[in-house]
Amino acid sequence: MNTETEIKMLEAARDLADIRDVRVLTIYLDSHALPPEANGDEETYIDDVCNTQLQAIAKLGLADCVDAFCEGIRFLIDQVRWVFKAAKVHDLPIKLHAEQINNFGGAALTAEFGGLLANHLEHVDEAGIEPMEAAGTAAVLLSGAYYSLRDINQPPFDLFQKHDVSMAITNDCKPGSSPLTSILLAMNMACTLFQMAPVEALAGIARNAAKALGRDGFIGTIDDGIVCDLAIWDTDNRVELSYAIGFNPLYQRIAGGEMK
Repeated sequence: MNTETEIKMLEAARDLADIRDVRVLTIYLDSHALPPEANGDEETYIDDVCNTQLQAIAKLGLADCVDAFCEGIRFLIDQVRWVFKAAKVHDLPIKLHAEQINNFGGAALTAEFGGLLANHLEHVDEAGIEPMEAAGTAAVLLSGAYYSLRDINQPPFDLFQKHDVSMAITNDCKPGSSPLTSILLAMNMACTLFQMAPVEALAGIARNAAKALGRDGFIGTIDDGIVCDLAIWDTDNRVELSYAIGFNPLYQRIAGGEMK
């Protein structure tokens, strides 16, 4: 991806906040795949990401954080560390796609840089989770990708609990690996596939999701001084949000204290 195209994509994402009544956070994602024009040269491409693209995007203030893909298939630990160092120069928080395919050390790398979160984590071990605990890095469980790709290795839910690592849940909606649009179904899958309790799943889309976005203390809970963003559900029991499949009992939405 060239710099001009990446800037257009980030500008388009930011413009969504003017079209829809939503809060938009933009992520610089060029360290996720090697484009054809790179001709297989990962080192030159990462150099361009760090020293050309990221500088231009940071100068324009178009990215709220930097996300990378760290696996055996792409990119290597040292290459991602290079990206994270460049992100820190521009005071941009970092996130990582890590340990989905194998245990490659991405979780520990994310924690090393004080990362907000690590996604997937089906293959992370306790040695990778302990640094996440120390750094306050959240684990984001992507039940839609786990289901769509028919994975058989569950994220180590018990180890996240043991080390008090916040677990967030998202639908991770994207073509191919997670064509999931329903956050309620993502909660259901987290309970049925990962053995989360319904109350943990609810925390995963609210309080812990806010933490993963670096917005804890601002949104995600009902408390004094927290922005009043609420989804009001027509249900008798919060457990029902994680139970039924194919329903949407949303009754009212409140954004910033105003009914929508």
